[in-house]
Amino acid sequence: MSRRVKLPTLEMGEVQLLLLEGWEKDWALLKGTAFGDLFSEVPHEAVEHALRRLSRPLVDALGIPPEGALRKVPAASRECFMRPRRAGKRPCPLYDRFRCYPTAPEMQWCFEPDAIEDEDVRRMAARAIELWREGVYVVVVVQGGT
Repeated sequence: MSRRVKLPTLEMGEVQLLLLEGWEKDWALLKGTAFGDLFSEVPHEAVEHALRRLSRPLVDALGIPPEGALRKVPAASRECFMRPRRAGKRPCPLYDRFRCYPTAPEMQWCFEPDAIEDEDVRRMAARAIELWREGVYVVVVVQGGT
């Protein structure tokens, strides 16, 4: 079961993490995708040490920061799935090309990344983008090491 935590570290200050116990059912939809590849995989022991105020192993294991993950979202997924583009498809009434992309200063709350046809995968990718925008690392906690 995932949990969101804030941990103080000497190296990076306070870091926000969404800790996933392995590839949990909902998040497993992103495993092996361009989005899942941007998650950090961290050994369970590193998280345990960080919870006891020894943060170095966790900081060393963290991958790309959330703002970097946003910049690495695939180009095809940087536009909103609901943008006006297809005949017969009803576009989002809130669509604004200046606000409907992951790195927009005021991204629309309803953003869904394009180029993902499966609705469940698209929903989880949108959730990952939302977390990264909030400065949260999405961390897959693995047993025994990476």
